[in-house]
Amino acid sequence: MMEEEINIREFVETDQNEVASFIISIFKELNWPMEDADGLDDIAKFFGLPKGIFLVVVDLDGKIVGCAGVKSLDEGVGLIKRFYINLEFRGKGIAQQLMSKLEAKAKNKEYRILVLDVEKDDPRAQRFYEKRGFKYYSPTPNNHWKESFMTNELKYMRKKI
Repeated sequence: MMEEEINIREFVETDQNEVASFIISIFKELNWPMEDADGLDDIAKFFGLPKGIFLVVVDLDGKIVGCAGVKSLDEGVGLIKRFYINLEFRGKGIAQQLMSKLEAKAKNKEYRILVLDVEKDDPRAQRFYEKRGFKYYSPTPNNHWKESFMTNELKYMRKKI
């Protein structure tokens, strides 16, 4: 896929319903429990915009086919959440473009470290983050990051930017 076939841009309020529907479709595809899909009723609030970041990937028809966000976790630390690409668009380099843009925006907002959680049984996602320079670590459980308590199901990664 050529880069000009998609557009990666910042979330705007009018994206709210389409983004929520897109994220729900990802949860259904992966058989994840819907109770873990928190923040869908207000993406801007969930990511703490404008300090936080939320990007959408839009195809030529204007349809949202990917998204990713960073929410402030601690001073200078951003938590990557909702990094998803539509199944039809995976394996085409879009995730790399999205991560590059997300990292650049995070750096501009003075985040120094990005952290994330990934399913233990998702080697494809783990390889993607490893190739992007993320390293495994054990986070201190954090009440602002409920997944940091889910050590049986998740692995944790971080990267200095």
